[in-house]
Amino acid sequence: AATALAVVPFAAPAGAASGKSTINVGVIADISAGPTGQASQDVPNTVNAWARWTNAHGGINGHRVKIIIKDDAVDSAKAQAAAQTLIQSDHVIAIMDASSINSSWASYVQGANVPVISLDESASGDTYEVNPDFFANGTTVLGILYGHVAMAKAAGGTVFGGIYCTEV
Repeated sequence: AATALAVVPFAAPAGAASGKSTINVGVIADISAGPTGQASQDVPNTVNAWARWTNAHGGINGHRVKIIIKDDAVDSAKAQAAAQTLIQSDHVIAIMDASSINSSWASYVQGANVPVISLDESASGDTYEVNPDFFANGTTVLGILYGHVAMAKAAGGTVFGGIYCTEV
């Protein structure tokens, strides 16, 4: 027999987003430059679609979400300035990360105790391995490598190879 799944739409709380402060969320992305720029060009559309959906469904605990996007253009100075502006002027509560140079602003964000959430399929680089304020949305590169070794060992292998994207 087939199993039916009930889909229950999220009901917005009474008075959602009315009278409560807005939550500012920052985004730092490589939108206009480098090989990651092309991959990140849809980041603004994606995060703004998430904010529209979240706000249409009551916001976060009744608070509307406002997205503030900064293009770092794969330039360390621009990236650091973006992080400082998001934290000091825009008063973000978190930063979404689609930046390939997040290590250039990681210590500043960590010092300000602002959490960073990866927008990449796997948070790459040492930033996500050592910084307790950076949160991967999946596994990290070290986790992936550990999994590859464990799978090769479980299959009885002693050698394996990998293909990866050198552009990024």
